[in-house]
Amino acid sequence: MTIRGSLFFYFISVMLILAAGLSAAGDAKLLSRSDDLEPQLDRPISNVRQQRAIPDLVVVKLQADTEKIIGNTPRSVQSFGLAGVDRIMARFAVREIKRTFMTKTQAPLRAAVTDLSKIYSIYLTPGSNADLLVNQLSADPDVEYAEQIYPDYIDVTPNDPRYPQQVHYARIQAEAAWDIEQGSANVILAIIDTGVDWNHEDLAANIWTNLGEIADNSIDDDGNGYIDDVRGWDFVNVPFDWPADSQPMNGEDGRTADNDPDDFDGHGTHCSGIAAAVTNNSTGVAGTGWYTTIMPVRVGYTTSTGNGSIPWGYEGIVYAVDNGADIVSLSWGSNGSSNLGQDVINYAWDNGVIVIAAAGNDAVNNLHFPAAYEHAIAVAATGTVSDNLANFSNFGTWVDICAPGTSILSTFPGNTYGSIGGTSMSTPMVAGGVALLLSQFPTETSHEILIRLTSAADNIDDSNPDFVGQLGYGRMNLYQALTGTGIGVPNLSFEPTISDINTGDGDGIAEPGETVELIITVENEFLGDQVTNLNIALATDDYAITIINGATSFSTVEPLDSLDNAINPFRFQIAGTSIPHRAQFTLIITGDGGYSETFEFGKVIGQAPVLLVDDDDGGNNVEGFFFESLDALGVPYAYWSHQDLGAPTTVIDQFSTVVWLCEWTFPSLDNVDRSALGTFLDNGGNLFLSGQDIGWDMCDDITTFPNEYSLSGGLSKIWYENQLHCEYIADDASPAGQASLPVSGVSGNAIGDGLSFTISQPGRSSDNQYPSIIAPLTNAEAVFEYSPGVTGATLWSGTSKVVNFGFGFEAITDYDSRVAVMGRVLQWLNEFNISHTPLTDTEGTTIARIITATLDSETAPDSMAIYWSLDGLVPFNIEPMIESSGVYSGTIPAQAAGATVYYFIYAQAANGYLLTSPAGAPLAIHSYDVGPDDVFPVITDVSELPATIDNSGKYTVSARLTDNIGINPATAFAHFQLNADAFNSTLLLLDSGSVYSGEVDFEQTLSNNDVVSYFISVEDVSAAANRSESTPAQFNIVGQLVIDGFEAGVDNWIINQGWEPYFYAHTGNSAITESPTGYYADNSEYTLENKTIYNLSTRSEAYLIFWHIFAIGTGDSANLETSPDGQNWSVAQAWTGTNNYIWENAVVSLNDFIGETDLHLRYRLISDGAGNGDGWYIDDIVMYVDTTMLAIPGMGEQLPRSFALKQNYPNPFNPVTTIEYHLPVEAEVQITIYNIAGQVVSELINEVRPAGIHKLNFDATTMASGMYFYRIKTTGFNQTRKMILLK
Repeated sequence: MTIRGSLFFYFISVMLILAAGLSAAGDAKLLSRSDDLEPQLDRPISNVRQQRAIPDLVVVKLQADTEKIIGNTPRSVQSFGLAGVDRIMARFAVREIKRTFMTKTQAPLRAAVTDLSKIYSIYLTPGSNADLLVNQLSADPDVEYAEQIYPDYIDVTPNDPRYPQQVHYARIQAEAAWDIEQGSANVILAIIDTGVDWNHEDLAANIWTNLGEIADNSIDDDGNGYIDDVRGWDFVNVPFDWPADSQPMNGEDGRTADNDPDDFDGHGTHCSGIAAAVTNNSTGVAGTGWYTTIMPVRVGYTTSTGNGSIPWGYEGIVYAVDNGADIVSLSWGSNGSSNLGQDVINYAWDNGVIVIAAAGNDAVNNLHFPAAYEHAIAVAATGTVSDNLANFSNFGTWVDICAPGTSILSTFPGNTYGSIGGTSMSTPMVAGGVALLLSQFPTETSHEILIRLTSAADNIDDSNPDFVGQLGYGRMNLYQALTGTGIGVPNLSFEPTISDINTGDGDGIAEPGETVELIITVENEFLGDQVTNLNIALATDDYAITIINGATSFSTVEPLDSLDNAINPFRFQIAGTSIPHRAQFTLIITGDGGYSETFEFGKVIGQAPVLLVDDDDGGNNVEGFFFESLDALGVPYAYWSHQDLGAPTTVIDQFSTVVWLCEWTFPSLDNVDRSALGTFLDNGGNLFLSGQDIGWDMCDDITTFPNEYSLSGGLSKIWYENQLHCEYIADDASPAGQASLPVSGVSGNAIGDGLSFTISQPGRSSDNQYPSIIAPLTNAEAVFEYSPGVTGATLWSGTSKVVNFGFGFEAITDYDSRVAVMGRVLQWLNEFNISHTPLTDTEGTTIARIITATLDSETAPDSMAIYWSLDGLVPFNIEPMIESSGVYSGTIPAQAAGATVYYFIYAQAANGYLLTSPAGAPLAIHSYDVGPDDVFPVITDVSELPATIDNSGKYTVSARLTDNIGINPATAFAHFQLNADAFNSTLLLLDSGSVYSGEVDFEQTLSNNDVVSYFISVEDVSAAANRSESTPAQFNIVGQLVIDGFEAGVDNWIINQGWEPYFYAHTGNSAITESPTGYYADNSEYTLENKTIYNLSTRSEAYLIFWHIFAIGTGDSANLETSPDGQNWSVAQAWTGTNNYIWENAVVSLNDFIGETDLHLRYRLISDGAGNGDGWYIDDIVMYVDTTMLAIPGMGEQLPRSFALKQNYPNPFNPVTTIEYHLPVEAEVQITIYNIAGQVVSELINEVRPAGIHKLNFDATTMASGMYFYRIKTTGFNQTRKMILLK
């Protein structure tokens, strides 16, 4: 398998390279560390379930009310005292239950603080099925969540050659900042990492001391649960039964948690020096936080394979919070999230602790945790001497701030120093900066400090135009943070909610005819500053909405406030004759200080038949692709965010159709999702599911990496095959590194037929394209294919209807294809489609107009009606449509002259699905005008007849004829003229739609160089009989027709594979070849078929002449082939071997088709499996008809039209004479000299020769005087002449 994109952990190979440099001690060396970061995983990862969990451990959080049953502690080391939970655990080999965090045993007194006291670690005996225990515990009502824990990994990236100085401080204006503030020992910054060399010469003076603990007395003096934790704590305790590649490296302190948080790896020591190395001490390096206190917390270690692993990161955070840390610095993480992780970050924030975390080093915008958790500051890395985003750094809308992270010089264990890079380095730099702010502003809250930090950052969008909006507030500027106002900008979010309790029927649905209230919840989210005098106006241009109250306001919105306008809600009225649709609204928001923004959202009017479930990972959001397609089709839909709301278990049964997008998230569908969808499908629902790698996640039983298949014990595969009715084949249809892939619809399939497009998963690199290969099971069908027989999408119809895409719908690269695909999918799922030919304008003012439509549906519609008005606006008049013999009809009353009637057709199926004609009505709408017509017919798409060898005198022409009121078919004519003769006319007949065609017959055979001119005329059916004529056109009859020189592409050719224009040409800039990038393939066929069909019915002879180079392998053949019908082909001439890469002309007789009306031509190269060649190069294809000599461009001579043997000259001769012979085509030639007795005296030639006029010299020096004969013999031709030798 190939190496997959976003990877969780890295091998860290520490190599210390001696270099010049001195420490204060005089003998310490300045070192450079090279961190080799090689991905260990080769699976795509975007969720924690894709990592290998910590073995034999399950974490469970009990519901708050369980305290009434079990108190503050479990009943025993192997049970909780909760009947349901204990029954589940009794089926598993539970070794021990322990409280996960040594926090206070009582629940927090302040409700605002996240409660960690109900979180327990369940330790199992090795080999236990932890996945199954998680699934069963999760379903118990006494359990808030159960999950496995996955280790996080150090965020370090290989550095460029080491910088000798700490030049990064200039970028953040640290020197100017230090003039104002040098930090305080009262501010405690916890480095939660691989440990800290707390005895380092440049760190020791800043290391935290736990004043509540007496060193080395083996007593937990301060009662915090950790004995003798004077300088912090070491949480690393690797069990012997963990896998071999998770065991500690030799020399690591990896077996027992203890009170020595020393650092073996060096990563934590390096981070400590960046954050707060002792500064202004004439030793080593300067730290960002100067006198800030460092709390060492060791939570990670180096494995036997050199991998830096962080299994105890969250325990370390809780320890730091409970022991007085003000800041925690987290230079580690992964792409996986967990409830536990968010709980711990919330716990820190609730206790006033600021969390600074690395954004990660995968150079992607995927969410990286813990940085992406709410209440954590996510730090990306920029350059040391520029503000360009570091080439390794992650980015995204979830990033909060940037700081230099390349080649950062800092401390290493053993009083050494070195430079490395990564967001790991940027993170402690920001943490050290926050420490300075806390020292300078000790009375400010954590949130106020962070607003100071972010509001003072330098905008670096100009340096990073490809990452605008994805680098947070910019690059940290310490000086501005210390000297600025500390006033930031609001970070407002808006949640609109419809309510009809006070003004409607109270069902929560905004229905036609109702007045409803719109309540806006305004939340000033994390990092948002206060805003005063916030005014919000509601606007919409929706046809059905009349706003009654469109303004509301808030005097002040404080940071982290959540307010709503329930006491002054927006109100709007919905027109009674509107139809269900999605109305778009805009909030226009302004506030003091120049604050302004807009917020757009949609709300369903009426009952939406479609539920759109957004189940992407929240980092790479793709729901917009679905919004635009559904909106373009006019399909009302309700939106459900899986990330915010979980599975739509409680609402899914309200909809007839579910569109479920997974993008590239894991698990694709967990057990709760599958249960909800299974019930929905069992009850006859319609499902459209799309996303890449869904099949791998749910069905792959071979992979060594955890997926939903392994988590569910194979149940997900059973569900996949039983409910989706398809089989997973492989997880990657896209060649490695290929950014896009062509997809074609299966011929005859209701959805795929005739469609083709390219797919490329948006927001994912070329290495992260993983469209699944799937196959239909019994009674299912393939919809789209990556290549013939390689399926990418399927459908099934039975008790339910399912469309399953192995790729993301959003991956379809062009808008029109996405809309077409979505329209066909919904039409097939619901078996519901309106066909209607819009009415034309009318001059009638007394007769009602009849509107007809057909409905493609197996069942009668719930309702079907015509909505019409004279202005296209509400209120609409509604006229029911009645069915008769499969046709629905209704009428619009007659209108006065000058009126314009606007109308659309609305139909609703029994399952609630609805359609309009036109789609998107009434924003798109049919219309017709009433009254006298002065609009002329429109003539388009007139046949452009080219120069032709067809001299039969019979030619077909067509044109599209349209008119606002109607075409008079009796007046549609084609007018033809031969040379300067009078015009003749022929009536055109309707073919289909609005296309008319006809044939003119000059009733004579035309001659080369004749000119035919033609034009089209037509009248409409109005009283004025408005008449239009097309622009005259003409074509010539020719004897020499240039078919192609390949200078303008290959539009006139049908290609099965391979053939492309190529720069090596006979003339001009291009020829064509079947294998432009190398040798042609074995066992292959390459056809190049000319689209033009040639009429030789009135010609006397014809030849095809072209130039070519060929290098054809033994057993292979390059054929020119002809056919009378495009189906049955014959070889006209074949070539094999090579002509030594010299352009040669080929002349091929087409005389077998003289008298025939249809001649098809193609070039065809076929190969066997026994060797190949460079192939066939073709250029300058010309057809010659009825010419006495064929002039070949570039030959410098004439090709004869027949075989001939000319008289030798001179004759008589002595001793040399010249013999000339003519070949109109390539042929095998034998020329022999005979004496008067008929004996052979010389054979001049016996070989294949090309078409042309050939000469050879005959030397008779050794022969006696007399009469001799010379004879030519070739296929179908023999001739003998005599000559005289006189000496």
